[in-house]
This record gives sequence, structure tokens and C-alpha cells, in this order.
Amino acid sequence: MLANSVAVRIQAAANIVDANGALIENFYHPGLAVGSSTNPTCCPNSPLNGSWYTPADNGSMCNSFFSLRARNKVPPSFLATLQNNLLSNMLVDQSVTRQYAGDIWGTYYQYPSFGPQSCSKSNRTEDNDFRYQSWYVNTVSPKKKNIVVIIDESSSMQFYAPKYKSRMAAAKEAAKTVVNTLSARDWAGVVAFSNEVRTPKGCFGDKIAQANSRNKKVFNDFIDAIIPIRTV
Repeated sequence: MLANSVAVRIQAAANIVDANGALIENFYHPGLAVGSSTNPTCCPNSPLNGSWYTPADNGSMCNSFFSLRARNKVPPSFLATLQNNLLSNMLVDQSVTRQYAGDIWGTYYQYPSFGPQSCSKSNRTEDNDFRYQSWYVNTVSPKKKNIVVIIDESSSMQFYAPKYKSRMAAAKEAAKTVVNTLSARDWAGVVAFSNEVRTPKGCFGDKIAQANSRNKKVFNDFIDAIIPIRTV
């Protein structure tokens, strides 16, 4: 009985996601990632709002544009239509507490809004661009990925790189971005090399590991600790 009840609720949430996707594709354009959550505390790393405990404003939807091109892609009548549809979903199924969507051009929608900072201009930075978040990447690329991230740690990596303090800083940011977009369905490994090859300690040297939260922390800690070393 319990399993059947859970299955019904999961299917109801999936139906809402599918309906949102169909609406957005019809009124907007293809290429969108659409998702929803039924647990208000399940997602501490919100793309644009770090506090999921802020009271929701069920009367409003917030949206944010990460580029001028994204803003120009939105049809004038689309926002009101989408907001009405998302509100209707919540009225039909009260277990759905938030819905969100993002597209390849960098437009983000969140319903309901969680205060004035949910999608504010101050939050629209490269650091929280949802297109680098795992929920978006794994929606538009749902197949299992096997990835090995390789980082040069030779002395040349200490030199300047445009927009970064060094080549190493740029490499670390890129490597961690890849790691953080992975989900538990993916498998990954991290390798640093100069004269020799290094991998994280433990069982991570011989094979790739599941990209769950614990292993991704191991990968990121290993990446953070890499420094350019003198080569012979």
C-alpha cells in the first residue's frame, strides 16, 4: 500500500514536470530543462536563492536573464501564461512546493518567488548561472557519463591567465565546475600530472568512482590542494 501511494505521488509530480515542459516548448522554444521539487528543504544549493527557508510568495514568479540574448528570446505574453500554469499546478497538487525551468540561452524561472532576492540582478553572476548546476546539466544530458578530469600541475601553471590569477586558478575552476555538474548516476576520476601522475588517496587511483556527494567532495578537495610544482 505504501509503495503504491509513493508511486502515485511520484507519477503526479512527473506529470506536472511533463506538462510544464510542453507548455514552455509551445509558448517559448525547444531546448529547455524543466524540473520541480516536492520537498521545501531538499535543495540547499538553489541556483539563485541560497535560503530555501524564506517564506514563499505564492502570488508571484521570478525570472532572471543571464544575457541580453536570453531576455530577447522571451515572448511578451509568455511570462503571465507560465505563471498562471505553475500556480494552477500547485492548486491541483499541494505537495508541489516549487517549480523551476531554465533554457540554453540563460533564462531562469522560479515559482513561487522567495522574496526580492530570489532572482534579483545582484544574483545574476557567473558563479550562480544555473547552466552550470547539476539539475540543469543532468536534465539536458540525462545519459550516464564516465569522466576523467586531468589537470597539469607543472610549474608553468603558475603563470598568468586572462581573467585569473594564474593558469592553475583557471584550471581548478574548470575542473570543479565539471565535477559539480555530475550526478550520482555518473562516474568520474581526477588526475594531476607533471613528472608523475597523482590521484586522490584511497581507492580512487585505479578506477573511476560514483559521483555521489561524498566522492565529489574528495575530488574537489584534491583539486583545491593542487599547486604548481617544479619539474625536472
